[in-house]
Amino acid sequence: AEVTPDFTVTIAGEGELLVVGAAANATDGYDPGLDLPDATPLLTLPRPAWGGNYERDLRASYDPTQALKTWTFTASPAASASADYQVDLAFTPTFDAASGIEMLLRDHVTGSTIDLRDAGLYYSYTGSGVRMFDLSIGSAPSPLPTLVVDITATCGAYSDPLTRAATHANA
Repeated sequence: AEVTPDFTVTIAGEGELLVVGAAANATDGYDPGLDLPDATPLLTLPRPAWGGNYERDLRASYDPTQALKTWTFTASPAASASADYQVDLAFTPTFDAASGIEMLLRDHVTGSTIDLRDAGLYYSYTGSGVRMFDLSIGSAPSPLPTLVVDITATCGAYSDPLTRAATHANA
């Protein structure tokens, strides 16, 4: 059963808003009337396959406590900015921390990923020009072990036909 079939996260920065989320009547592709074009370039969801930039991207419903979806967006300074211009991004989800739904932000310039809840739902950076981010909402299930080694051990009269050594994300 889906825990939160409908949700949104509003991203605010440079005087503009983006809305990403999931809705029962949406698909992961373009949905006329749900996914809205964006006429301004400061904060936008670039969707070349849809014919331009968008300010709203709703995806098909999913259980965000068991699956993860990612939205890519860009931010640009509102003014002719120097390298030390500060851009502040604020994230407002319709779900609370008790829901267990994670929100991670990956900054393509630094290569770092932060937990937005730990960061107080804010992210600031300095710089000029367009900067790309990935917002991931939900939890990825733990992967299966990526390495498994089965060992047969014998010592004198004693033996163990199967000793398993493996790796696991939660180990």
